[in-house]
Amino acid sequence: MNKILGHLLSVLLGALLSGCGGKAGDQPASFDNTEAVETYYREHPERFVFATPAQLPQHLDWQDGSGMPTFGDPNAKRGGELTLRLSSMQQTLRVVGPDANTTLRGPLWSANSVNLLGRHPWMDGYIPGLAREWAIDPVDSRTIYLKLDPDARWSDGKPFSAEDVFFSLYFLLSPDINDPAINRVYDENIQRITRYDAETIAITQTKPSPDPLFGMTSLILVQRDFYREFGSDYTDRYHWRFSPVTGPYTVNPDEVKRGRQITFERLPHWWADDKPFYRHRFNPDKLTYVVIRDDAKAFEFFLNGQLDWFPLDLTELWYDRADDSPFRKGYIERAQVYDQLPAARVGLYMNAMQPMLSDRTLRIGIQYAINFDKVNEGLYRGDRRRIRAFADGYGAYSHPTLRARPFDLEKAKQYFAEAGFVNRGADGILVNDKGQRLSFALTVTNTGDQVQLASILKEEAKKAGLELIIDSLDTTASFTKIFKKDY
Repeated sequence: MNKILGHLLSVLLGALLSGCGGKAGDQPASFDNTEAVETYYREHPERFVFATPAQLPQHLDWQDGSGMPTFGDPNAKRGGELTLRLSSMQQTLRVVGPDANTTLRGPLWSANSVNLLGRHPWMDGYIPGLAREWAIDPVDSRTIYLKLDPDARWSDGKPFSAEDVFFSLYFLLSPDINDPAINRVYDENIQRITRYDAETIAITQTKPSPDPLFGMTSLILVQRDFYREFGSDYTDRYHWRFSPVTGPYTVNPDEVKRGRQITFERLPHWWADDKPFYRHRFNPDKLTYVVIRDDAKAFEFFLNGQLDWFPLDLTELWYDRADDSPFRKGYIERAQVYDQLPAARVGLYMNAMQPMLSDRTLRIGIQYAINFDKVNEGLYRGDRRRIRAFADGYGAYSHPTLRARPFDLEKAKQYFAEAGFVNRGADGILVNDKGQRLSFALTVTNTGDQVQLASILKEEAKKAGLELIIDSLDTTASFTKIFKKDY
């Protein structure tokens, strides 16, 4: 019996040790994918074009953003640490693939990357990024020519080059990332990349746009050298490895407290520190994100000085708690800031791939059954303003006449009837001739006021015969479900 028990303990201990990971001996065997990548380039010449500097079109109108005003504050002080909150924490450092596009995506990637170009925050124009100059093809505006900045560096010190851009498209199109949404976006939007030399490229988009440069502000770019081992086991091999970035902060994966805390440290000599549009920005030396799931608990942490910043976007906190002792004594400064930036695209997203929601008539009926004015009155005490359309505040780029449909029970019932939902069941919910109920799940996160908001919408929609079943999840689970189109 003792021998059996000893054997079982040995097996369990071995399993626990092997499951911990993080040691060099636990890593998969290394390999080099160079041959596979170059073969793919050769087999897809329509997408990956190797050209020479002599083939670069002449007389291009090169721009460098030098006429734009800079916006970094010279009075901003460099240094210090900030402790911030995450409501949950994804269990991977990958920024592409399963479970990657959730709570850490912003600090890991979106807010920690320099794009090829940047959009000026208040002028209608562009500023340099990884590209120091750019030009739009005068004949085919889908094609953007870019001269890369020779100073640009990844966070591990390696130079950024045309090879990284080439490989990024290969990476994002590969089924090995196990991210069909990313595959689809890049397949449908990037027609080809042309390499003229290590610092000169052209990117051709699939469709014309009134603002063709905008597509250069958000491309996912990855380092070729870091992904020499990229292949079919990508999601496991790179699960807890920090991909080099072009932004100012880096992460030591060994110091991450998984599920609880992650710290970003500023590079002491970031390549863009002295660039005009990046000077005096990204000033903290250290950013620490701690996981606090409950909003009320997070606010208490803030009051106690354990968090340095807290968004008072919950109405009850702004009105009922923002006069507590730390506020009255001046330890915390409360500020309400107005801006002229484009409105966030927040609203009710409907999955038109879902069979019932593929009916446009039904979707219009749902729009008329959603009472956002009641949400504003009951939840936000009249402080909010409904945006006019999905993309509002973009000046000349906003639709001139498109407006959100108002809450209108009669019109909602009219459109529901046209879609085949006429009779009400015993509980007041409409039913069609097939016995299908007019019922949908409404997926929201369990943070902030989303559950309260959804509850108001649910009660108001029921008046029109529409049932909304609240599906409340934590942020990570919610993002994962949405990106799987499972909503």
